[in-house]
Amino acid sequence: MQIAEGYNPFVADFAAQRLRLDAGAIDLLKCDIEGAERELFERCASWITRVRLIAIEVHAPFVVGELMSLIAAAGGEFELLSTSRQGRNPLCLLRNCAD
Repeated sequence: MQIAEGYNPFVADFAAQRLRLDAGAIDLLKCDIEGAERELFERCASWITRVRLIAIEVHAPFVVGELMSLIAAAGGEFELLSTSRQGRNPLCLLRNCAD
C-alpha cells in the first residue's frame, strides 16, 4: 500500500474511535488527515449515517471514487455536492442524502 507523505497512522485510529464514542449527530465532518482517509472511511460504519456534511481533502493514492464506495459500503448514502482543487488534492463537499 502506498502511503501519502506526512501520513500518521494514529490519526485515523483516533478519529475513528472518537466518532464511534460520540452518539449525537455530526453536522460537519472536516477531514484533512494527510493520507489517512482510506483508513478512517474503512471503519466508518458505526458513525457515517450520523454525519450530515463532509468537507474532505483527498490525498493520493486515495481517490474520490474510492471514498464514495467506502461510504456506500458502510451504509452511508452521500452525494458529491462539489469538488475543487487545492494544489493536486481535490477538496470535496458531500451531503448525506438521508438528511
